[in-house]
Amino acid sequence: VVAGGAHEDCLIMMNSLRIRPTYLSDEDIAAGVLEKEEYKALILPYNKGMKEVEAEFIRRFVRNGGLVIADNEPGICSEHGRVLRTPRLHDLFPVTDRKNIVRYGKGIAAYLPGEINGYHARVESCNYTGSDSVATLLREYAGVEPLIEATDSRGMARRDTLLRIFKKGTALYVGMLRNMASKDREEDATKIKLPCKYHIFDAKEQRYIGFSDTFDVVLDH
Repeated sequence: VVAGGAHEDCLIMMNSLRIRPTYLSDEDIAAGVLEKEEYKALILPYNKGMKEVEAEFIRRFVRNGGLVIADNEPGICSEHGRVLRTPRLHDLFPVTDRKNIVRYGKGIAAYLPGEINGYHARVESCNYTGSDSVATLLREYAGVEPLIEATDSRGMARRDTLLRIFKKGTALYVGMLRNMASKDREEDATKIKLPCKYHIFDAKEQRYIGFSDTFDVVLDH
């Protein structure tokens, strides 16, 4: 459970992107979990305090092909909160006053100042700044995409929609819920793109839609 702050901003952004994240502790990082469990991307929304061993494993993760995305100057303090003369990850994030991408070994380190931070407040006013940057980085450098995508009539990803997926056998259940803040501010027409063709049923209207990998729905509140 995360209440408030940059970590909540990050979780809400992942909801907007329809990508389910996993939280890792500093102990997980120091134990080499990133490599052992073959993670493709690591997001550091607010990780100012960092152990040397933690930083080294993150550095190794990127060098071997991983993607790390950060906000809020990661590694500028020791694990005890002491400000360091040289940040732990200075080689991955040499620039922190603007957006910056560094190729390090086989991987990528991307610094996005203010694009994760404050996302919760922005969503409440239907401002999804930062989400497209993170989505693009995850897709292009880590091959991470949502299983199901929802777009509006212009083909733009719907960031106001919470989408939950449940699997049972060969059945796929997709639940969608719009953010109330977007009522009367964004259109209701929505196109859903599935990973492959399915026999599609609308549970709410109790009707068969057809056999396809896409379908249209009026997603009101």
